Amino acid sequence: MGYEFKLNDSPTLFDGCLGGILLEAKGEAYEQLFGYQFGTETMRGEAQRQVEADRARLPLEWHFAEAGAADYARDVVLEGLPIAVFHTPPNYRGQLPW
Repeated sequence: MGYEFKLNDSPTLFDGCLGGILLEAKGEAYEQLFGYQFGTETMRGEAQRQVEADRARLPLEWHFAEAGAADYARDVVLEGLPIAVFHTPPNYRGQLPW
């Protein structure tokens, strides 16, 4: 993607940081990926690593291109983790939504 952001000495990457908010962007096809247990477990692991790497406890937001993926992530994958989830439709003009 080219916009990865690293905190501290952790190998964990984020897609960006804006105004003190750590950002993660998930494009299209995640709704389909969540139909497989592997996709759910992999994403939960990524989320847990990000929360652990965030020693400063900055707000963390995950943005999904698909509404269904955002709902599933919020209700199942990221349940109990301090991550705000949003449906952010893609912008095909090549600009990030933030």
